[in-house]
Amino acid sequence: MADSSILELPDNYTLHFVGKTTSLKLSPHSKIRLGENSKIVFDSSAKLIMNYATLTSKDSTKSWGGLFFKNTSQDTISNSKIINSKGGINFIDKIGTHTVIKDNEFINKTNEDLDGIYAYNSEKILIRGNHFYAQSTGAFNNAVYLEYCTSNDLNVLDNNIEDAVNGIVDIGSWSY
Repeated sequence: MADSSILELPDNYTLHFVGKTTSLKLSPHSKIRLGENSKIVFDSSAKLIMNYATLTSKDSTKSWGGLFFKNTSQDTISNSKIINSKGGINFIDKIGTHTVIKDNEFINKTNEDLDGIYAYNSEKILIRGNHFYAQSTGAFNNAVYLEYCTSNDLNVLDNNIEDAVNGIVDIGSWSY
């Protein structure tokens, strides 16, 4: 998407990117407004590059579904805003390539409890310098939730977590 462009998705819609030749690049100041329960899916090496962009709900009091990554390539989400995402950012079976989630704001403006970042059976993810906070009566269930991830280059560093039931949850992931 070009600098400062806006895309709106309707309620209950899935925007699905599949294959290593597909990608979504969000240029600075671009914005995607998602309808309630809508989501964006990246599968089979599809890629997201997002820098100084915003993903938000069309209705500021409601949530949208989230970003879902499965078997993806080198994704970068930096200096951006993720607003009112019920599912946050989700990685399932992300093995082999590096992903950076750095210096973002995860903001909850709803009265719901949302999730920030979830990773299952994944590796090579840098989660650094992000800020999780609420601007309403809602909160975050989990800011970062890691489940059965390998210790292979999985780093959670220097994040600022406010308004969360659980800051960082790790279930069977790292070898100590």
